[in-house]
Amino acid sequence: QWLIDEVVPQAVNERRLKALLYEELRVRKIEPPTDGRIERLTNSAHHQFESQLCDSITEKLPAQCRRALDRLTGPQSDSWILDADEIPLNQLKQEAGGVGLKSLKAELSKLKTIEELVLPTDLFRDLNEQMVERYRQRVETESLTEIRRHPDPIRYLLLSAFCSQRSQEIVDSIIELFILLVHKLESRSRKRAASEVIATAEESENHDQMLYQIAVAALAQPEGTVQDVIYPVANEAQLETVVENLGEGGKSFKERLHAKMRRSYTRYYRRLLPLILKALEFRSDSLNLKPLLDAIQLLKASAELPSAKPYPAETDVPMDGVLSADWQDSVMVTGKRGEPEIDRASYELGVLRTVREKLRCKELWVEGAKRYRNPDDDLPQDFEAKREEYYLDLKQPLEVAPFIDQLQAEMTEALTEFNQGLPENSKVKILNNRGGWIHLTPVAKQPE
Repeated sequence: QWLIDEVVPQAVNERRLKALLYEELRVRKIEPPTDGRIERLTNSAHHQFESQLCDSITEKLPAQCRRALDRLTGPQSDSWILDADEIPLNQLKQEAGGVGLKSLKAELSKLKTIEELVLPTDLFRDLNEQMVERYRQRVETESLTEIRRHPDPIRYLLLSAFCSQRSQEIVDSIIELFILLVHKLESRSRKRAASEVIATAEESENHDQMLYQIAVAALAQPEGTVQDVIYPVANEAQLETVVENLGEGGKSFKERLHAKMRRSYTRYYRRLLPLILKALEFRSDSLNLKPLLDAIQLLKASAELPSAKPYPAETDVPMDGVLSADWQDSVMVTGKRGEPEIDRASYELGVLRTVREKLRCKELWVEGAKRYRNPDDDLPQDFEAKREEYYLDLKQPLEVAPFIDQLQAEMTEALTEFNQGLPENSKVKILNNRGGWIHLTPVAKQPE
């Protein structure tokens, strides 16, 4: 019973389970049985635990939730009428597509399907995550027929574990799509802005020659009229082209980049904003990110408003800690009445860029995610109580000094071996480039 209650729910690894069993026998001063007897004990414990777990999960699931889980596998009879992609469970198994609106909507649809199950949040709270993942893998590999044939308690356990884990993966996929979309928006706009700068520079060569001729003509006849002196060198149409091109060329690269990003955002990417903000709940434990969280809430509240409509003067729009100094200058525009206003589209775009940056370094996390979850959840909650056990699993010393000594010894040994062999190694050279580059001879093709 001790194995069922204390060990099996947490020790997925068979080696770890046996080690804990032998340790408990030693503490209780019981002579260990034979290996065969140990094997039968652990197998029996696993069987009884899973049987109890199935019954426990079934009891925790409301009747409405169980019916919803049954619908995931499609109708029990006449299921052949439906295409494979029309079965909800098959839809949930599909991976995310490429970066775009279609893929995002597909992931949001999957997430909605799982949310409609209304699974209890504490269903697998006391269970090892690896064990839940093992049940999920069973659903991934089994066919619909095999899943339907399971007794109700087993089927509910497997489907609940699958949906619980899949929900986290789908949230991660939505975040990944969001990060890639923002990156795609900026990279494409950067390429377009760079192309414009290059084109303007190429055209300016002809303009320089024209301006030189105008200057020579004006100096030759300083008292003449424009029509008599300038137009013979450059007519009115040519001068208008120069003004138009040099007017655009007066913009800095940052101004061009911001204009390109804003145009792409308002024409295509902004339609994704309400979908993303509705699906994701951003969180952070850092007080420095409170302005960013306030900005996200502001975007949620006004996501459906037109992008051309500026923020009202009475609206508190967070700027410091949300936008960089350059971007703050870009979002400030002059209104029709000559008063300063905050451009809604530019501000939203700046907030999304900051959210992307903070998500990647995990300063910002998302509820219900796995990869982008609260960093505090990455450590076991009982780490302090079971510190010795975890260090034993990691094969690392408990004390800091032995760990550092071992690491330094390994590094010293590797560097010494490298230093001694370098002078006679014809395949490695130290170049003089930028303080010394290490040049390696390409590896020869290996025989097949």
